[in-house]
Amino acid sequence: MKAIWKLFGACNTQKSITRLHCHLIKTGSIQDVDFASTLTDAYITSGLHDSALQLFDEIPSRRSCILQRYCREKRYEDALSIFPWSFYCQKTDSFTVCSGLKACSELRAIGPGKAIHSFIKKLGVLDSNLFIGARLVELYSKCGETGDALRVFEEFHNPDIVLWTSLISGYEQNGDPKSLYAIVECECWKKHPWVYR
Repeated sequence: MKAIWKLFGACNTQKSITRLHCHLIKTGSIQDVDFASTLTDAYITSGLHDSALQLFDEIPSRRSCILQRYCREKRYEDALSIFPWSFYCQKTDSFTVCSGLKACSELRAIGPGKAIHSFIKKLGVLDSNLFIGARLVELYSKCGETGDALRVFEEFHNPDIVLWTSLISGYEQNGDPKSLYAIVECECWKKHPWVYR
């Protein structure tokens, strides 16, 4: 294992990355999640996007790594273009969903964002995942749909600071701080009614 990690450290050209991929296939190490993810990341970093997608096709469970990397590099169109391949898979994880929602919000692509929202509702993932909730609030806010952002926010009984920040930022970006103040006051009253007596 340590020897393979050293090989990753020595790969600094496209040719060396391709050779390492061949080695991982021959030894069966390509099935290791960490190796496959690091290899995918190396392909994207070195500009070998087709090779990264080929690895994506060969090992579909690695889609999350590619989506996250595209989002980090602000290649939101690319992230969204590969998202539908994993979209209807029952094993879609929260990292994949968050990356897809991030791409939608940065592109202001409300249609695909609503499709993802519908999909995660069917899976029942939203109920317990504050990060997905925050991404949805961000999506709706960036697309000017503050009412939908508020509805998502209200689905959580104990919103954390990330969810609150997404909501506050969204209302601020849309130039509606008065409505936000009323919401915050109402939420605080629900949680701590004795403060407002």
